[in-house]
Amino acid sequence: MKSILAITHAAQEGLGTIAHFLRNEEIPVDILYTHAGDKVPLSIEKYSGLIVMGGGMNVDETDKFPFLKQECLLIQNAIASKRPVLGICLGAQLIAKSLGAKVYQGNVKEVGWLPIHLTDDGRRDPAISAFSDALANTVFHWHGDTFPLPEKATLLASSDLYPTQAFSYGNLIYGLQFHFEITQDMVNKWVIADKEWLKNAPLQNPANTIIESTKTYLPQLERSAHIFCRKFFNHVGLLKNKIAQI
Repeated sequence: MKSILAITHAAQEGLGTIAHFLRNEEIPVDILYTHAGDKVPLSIEKYSGLIVMGGGMNVDETDKFPFLKQECLLIQNAIASKRPVLGICLGAQLIAKSLGAKVYQGNVKEVGWLPIHLTDDGRRDPAISAFSDALANTVFHWHGDTFPLPEKATLLASSDLYPTQAFSYGNLIYGLQFHFEITQDMVNKWVIADKEWLKNAPLQNPANTIIESTKTYLPQLERSAHIFCRKFFNHVGLLKNKIAQI
């Protein structure tokens, strides 16, 4: 089985629970660390799929972060080659840009533990339906940019602050603004690394609020993340032992 390619953009923004799932399922993954100088390939040909993680940059900061332009080209190559793509936060924004949507700064930062609302399509979707349970729809947010639904994409979830929280394009491309992959260690690192960015978040004592809320919501999100990973990788054909129905 070919490896999945995963692209990361910050030392503190790894694959989290996705890495745990891939390891347990013995699905090989090659991880690129763009923040450490790893080069983005020109083609997806040698890989079975693509995962693009989050990061603090805007998709249009290509002068400062030239790898972002190459990532959009790689995403477009993956779509044309019918390879699965999963984008999270910045990754979802890069997919949206690759599909022609404009990514822009939102009116307010969406930070911490907040609910998402699945659309009818989302509740029927073979992957994102993992978050349809009433206990599973409070997820972790850490972004200030947003985008309209790309043309020919399907809206799967929204939130009170940001209408495009999750979408699919065809059967193989998924973009999620929220962070289902988060772990306790990642939360702890983010509130330290992004301390200045948090100052304008619409929360009182945001770092303390986020860390305390994590104790309440993280166990359920970890369960939902595992279900989503199983559903997603099964749906796009990357589970080693494909399940007929989940």
